Amino acid sequence: MQVYKSLADCYFQPDEKLVQAVQRISPAIEEWDQDLLEPALEMQKAMESRDKEMLALKKEYSRLFVGPFELAVPPYGSIYFQHNMQNQQIMDDSAVEAQNAYRKAGVNMSEDFNDPPDHIAVELEFMYYLLYHESQALENKDQASAIDFRTQRLDFLKRHLGLWGPVFADTLFKNTSSDFYRHLARLTKSVILKDKQELGLIRPS
Repeated sequence: MQVYKSLADCYFQPDEKLVQAVQRISPAIEEWDQDLLEPALEMQKAMESRDKEMLALKKEYSRLFVGPFELAVPPYGSIYFQHNMQNQQIMDDSAVEAQNAYRKAGVNMSEDFNDPPDHIAVELEFMYYLLYHESQALENKDQASAIDFRTQRLDFLKRHLGLWGPVFADTLFKNTSSDFYRHLARLTKSVILKDKQELGLIRPS
């Protein structure tokens, strides 16, 4: 599902790739579930005045996710599994478990990526990886591989992204005045919950 890949790209430092990612989101959403289309279209609107908006997004991105002193919205899953989010301890057991899930699926972290393995962008991109390979296996009539990738996707949502992703999205929505990031938060939460619903992890609302 291209949606996950495009969402992942939206959580890196804003640059021209962000513009391309936002342009890809709406068509991908339309193919999957048009009920989720509204926040994607609003993200596109927020990017219309590209040059002005890009500078503002870079500043807001740093404030939200980088610091330098305190992260307004930590982008790491390990923070959201802790009882006291104020401690902001990264690389705990949940981060290690996420890394183990990548290795099981045959995924290695890029040496150029310096953040912990449970960064929101990494977990979203991992979901894209699993969906892509599940789809390829189905096209090749390889039922065993398709079931394996689907099982890994279900397990990762159940144990990782599906637990902390919606909480992260709510935290982002509450802590930013940026239209772009507020709609990104809405879309991120909606996509994760929709995927959990389709996999039978939650009941339809």
